[in-house]
Amino acid sequence: MNEKILLIDDEPEILQLISEILITEGFYIKAVNSGKEGITSLKTEPFDLVVTDMKMPQMDGLQLLREIKKIDNDIEVIILTGYANDQDVLDALTNGEASFYLTKPLQNIEDIVFCVKQFLDKRRLKVENKNIVKQISDLRDYLKKALKDKQDIPKHIEKILNP
Repeated sequence: MNEKILLIDDEPEILQLISEILITEGFYIKAVNSGKEGITSLKTEPFDLVVTDMKMPQMDGLQLLREIKKIDNDIEVIILTGYANDQDVLDALTNGEASFYLTKPLQNIEDIVFCVKQFLDKRRLKVENKNIVKQISDLRDYLKKALKDKQDIPKHIEKILNP
């Protein structure tokens, strides 16, 4: 696995715990402790998934999610929150700015591993689907041109025989 995950959380203990777990699963992890650092990271290198805290200083959680989606609208985002009934979390899920949320403290650390794997699989399938759609479109264009060229053969022969 070479998938790259961006972790954003202002709590160093959370960053370290999740980083260590996901690194042992074979993922590349970049951990930053603010939304601003997360945005900078997304602008400078591609990531397959973002796992972010919702409540951090300096940047509102919804603002962070909107900035993430401006940079990469297709990226999957998992929210970590201490407040399961947080209206911002519900809004983010409803608006498609986030894919899923987990509550902190994490009761079962395997939950994050499971979610990460599920959403990376989803992203891989999206990429494969885009590639297949492009291949089909390219093949269709090629076949249209080949058919047109085939239909033009008699005209070319006629021009050669009767200049």
